Amino acid sequence: IAYKVLKAKKSRFFSHDFTGVAVMLNEEESWRRNLMERFRKDIILWDFNFRAEVLFNSTDTTLEMVVISSGDEGFVKRLLAVTADIEKETSLVSDVRDIKGGLFYKDPEWEWSHFFLPEDYDQRGPLEQWKSQQPVGHQSVMQLEPKNPNKKIDFSMDAIKSALKMALSSMESDESKAMSSADIKEVDSVGDGGLVTALWSGGNCVALWNGRDHIDLNLFTFVESKELHDEFVLHFRTYFRMKLAIALRDTQPRGYGRVVNFPSDIGDRSDPHWAKFKE
Repeated sequence: IAYKVLKAKKSRFFSHDFTGVAVMLNEEESWRRNLMERFRKDIILWDFNFRAEVLFNSTDTTLEMVVISSGDEGFVKRLLAVTADIEKETSLVSDVRDIKGGLFYKDPEWEWSHFFLPEDYDQRGPLEQWKSQQPVGHQSVMQLEPKNPNKKIDFSMDAIKSALKMALSSMESDESKAMSSADIKEVDSVGDGGLVTALWSGGNCVALWNGRDHIDLNLFTFVESKELHDEFVLHFRTYFRMKLAIALRDTQPRGYGRVVNFPSDIGDRSDPHWAKFKE
């Protein structure tokens, strides 16, 4: 009810520049996080509009702070300064988990003055790069974290090694035989976590654990296949009892000749549509 009133009368309750803060001690208070998100999406809408989630951790407790801000172009810089001050005063360790913005403001009176075509630019350098690239593999780098950070973490080097073995042996693609016979090695003598490597004739994978709640997966295959990479990370995630989210995923071709495209993008190597030149 309160949210509906605030949304309907937002011009009366809020100025353009304002900041809101919500603090949560456990997941039972997650409605506060949801309320802050509704502010960002339904009440503030336009940039400069931010919502940030910050965790403050001690050895035995975790406190979550959600901040919304409207009209503050320097919000991120000020947020980092505030979290640093809180760390200094409380001895808690801060972790900025997420920052989201609002919609870009569109100027209704803006009009373009000139429409540029590909031939208006010097395309000789890009065309040379297009023809020189030689993709030979497919790489995916993924960051895995628990969907619920307040639940008990069951990561360990043994569990990560077992998850990697299971993922490799559970593959159903044409590469499954080679992947299931991968040479797996473990390194746990550096830092709080460790890493596990797997090498096979068709690629390799490195699983890096920070010793707490974060796993990096770096998967390389000579075969370009999004489906293969999706299947691998699915098997890896399902090994753990907790639900893991892919916090970040980067996918790119690997090769030489300044490669930036997959073979499927390049096709038959004919000149791309933008390779046009003025006579």
